[in-house]
Amino acid sequence: MFSFLEECDPVRRNAEMLIKYTSASPFRVSVKSIMCVYCGDMFEDPEEFRAHMVRDHEKFRVNMAFARLPKSEYVKIDITDMCCRICLKEYKNLLAIGAHLRDAHAKDVCIDSPLGVMPYLLDKDKWNCAVCGKNLPSLLHLNKHTITHFLSYVCEICGKSYIASTGLLTHVRSKHEDEYKAYCKRCQVIFPSMKAKQIHKRTDKRCMTHCCPECPERFPSYEYKQKHMVEAHGMSQKEYSCPQCPLTFNYRQAFYGHFKKSHSADCIVCMQCGHKFSSMSKLNRHMKKHGT
Repeated sequence: MFSFLEECDPVRRNAEMLIKYTSASPFRVSVKSIMCVYCGDMFEDPEEFRAHMVRDHEKFRVNMAFARLPKSEYVKIDITDMCCRICLKEYKNLLAIGAHLRDAHAKDVCIDSPLGVMPYLLDKDKWNCAVCGKNLPSLLHLNKHTITHFLSYVCEICGKSYIASTGLLTHVRSKHEDEYKAYCKRCQVIFPSMKAKQIHKRTDKRCMTHCCPECPERFPSYEYKQKHMVEAHGMSQKEYSCPQCPLTFNYRQAFYGHFKKSHSADCIVCMQCGHKFSSMSKLNRHMKKHGT
């Protein structure tokens, strides 16, 4: 596998050429926000992010796009309205603009090697995959899905794939517990298995991962934290609007379940009555009505 730390690596060089000579905007995903790789500013609106890149980063250092990037991971770039910075010719395809940079402007792009970037078409209300066109309910889901098109590291135990070695290592430690012992970094307690550690983090308030920004309280999930923020600190109840229909939801998981059931090909269908479900557990509960 290639390493971004090797200066002679054609994949790293391809990524640098595309970032330097096209209008594609590099970014990172931080929970539900688009993060600028150059200054760390966060955006929920893709149009505001693109305007920020044009206004504040007309000049930039290409190597900043790779700072703190996990080894061997591709750079995420927004290719909306992408054009060549040299001649302003517009392209919708990374391979096409890469070949253009090589042939028309003599830039060092190796089309035979991976391009080292993951393309995104960022739209506030339409999270569609730039690779396959699949419609996703949120930026977080789009990010997780897009990565599946660029998987390179394979677990030798179960065959699950990851884009970076860090992801593979995390998987092995969490899923193949016979190989590893788990410990809680917060309380320094060692557990005999990852399952035991997960139960600990759900039940021991000291080590719950979701922290209230206003008080010392900690919670086992994002939803519990948000409910606390509304009830204890007067935060307005956040609404999740479905981009495909007029429905709104008070809770993120309810919105995700609705989207998967009503607007995604990933829904699970009962073969006896055709009813749709967002998870296998809900289908199993439903099947009891059919006596199975």
